[in-house]
Amino acid sequence: MDLSEIKIAHYTGQRIWMVRAQGGKYLRHFRTGSVISIEHLDRFYNHLDHGSPKIPSNEQIRRLILENERYIDKTSKIPKFNASGRNCFHQIDHFLNDIKKGDLVVSLDTTHIMIGVCTSSKATLSSRAIASSADPEKMTTVKLKHRLRKGVEWGPIIKRETVGGLLKGTFQSRHTVTNLDTHWRDIFGLIYPFFTYNNELYFSNRIGTRSDINGKIISKLFDNLSSVQVILEELLERKLSDEFVNNLLNDDIAWEEFDLTAKAYFGSPGGIFNKVPLPLSVNPKFVLRAFALAFLLTSGQITAVAAADQLSPADDAFNIYTPAEIVDERLLQRDGDENVDRLLGELARKNADAFGKIKTGQKTAKVKAKLRLSVPKHDTTNLEDKAGIKVTRVGSNAQ
Repeated sequence: MDLSEIKIAHYTGQRIWMVRAQGGKYLRHFRTGSVISIEHLDRFYNHLDHGSPKIPSNEQIRRLILENERYIDKTSKIPKFNASGRNCFHQIDHFLNDIKKGDLVVSLDTTHIMIGVCTSSKATLSSRAIASSADPEKMTTVKLKHRLRKGVEWGPIIKRETVGGLLKGTFQSRHTVTNLDTHWRDIFGLIYPFFTYNNELYFSNRIGTRSDINGKIISKLFDNLSSVQVILEELLERKLSDEFVNNLLNDDIAWEEFDLTAKAYFGSPGGIFNKVPLPLSVNPKFVLRAFALAFLLTSGQITAVAAADQLSPADDAFNIYTPAEIVDERLLQRDGDENVDRLLGELARKNADAFGKIKTGQKTAKVKAKLRLSVPKHDTTNLEDKAGIKVTRVGSNAQ
């Protein structure tokens, strides 16, 4: 594992929208044309008939809908939407006025979901059809003719089978436009191995096995991950001692000392989200990356020796993990980056034997192999560039 490729994203309130591609029929078209589109306005308005690409106002749209008997409440004495009319109006309104430049956008078909960034708050009307192969094997072509569109720069494509929990149910929504703000943790957990919010760190761990999940193995995984917090707290004070390691492996540390929480969905495949509070008394950039590294070590994604070799090669070591084996805050600027890599590397190297014992005692390799554990690895560059998502790399000081 290359630690310089492992990102920690920082959630700062980005809004998230799902725009369905008519049952997934037009998902390829969305990506080919760098757009999202809906057909609701096309049902009663064609800008070509008016000789102008101008989008009608909300009031004009309201009147146009009420001119169509299909959308009128026929029991009302005054012009009034029925359920279909209300849905049509609100879907157009959400698309036109709520989805903004910089918002994250999700679309999907039956097998994949696609995540991108809206690149324009203003919608456009276009009669140019977007062609895309509907079935590459049969070489058939379907054209997207929906005229109401917004620009999107698309990023990761993810297998839909990795989605679970409440988000899975939300993806069954029949609405074309749906707000996903309350599911931001699930969305970030699909694309980033780590993310932060309100001084808490989340770790996304993917279960890749397609077999029935053994309860003993999954309980062992939870036990292993819960140890990350107490391990790191010990490391911030002193070198991991044999006594500490033995107490950890023998379950002799008081349960009240463990603050990690977890949310999981055990489909095969499935996933686990862990959350742990970050201590405020240590350099925030150091402790953030130290926690991330500890999660990777404890879930078997990398060894302490391999991590040390990447972060602080032995021939470059400056012995900045002090003789007393205590993290020396004098070597770290309060909010700076200097020496973080080397300090993390030395911390891993000088505790490699202890981490090795923990790995053996916790059966980390066996748990990882049985569950086929992995962390999300996607090209998220577009999201960071266009949506303003800030990231920290575990294996580099580059921000």
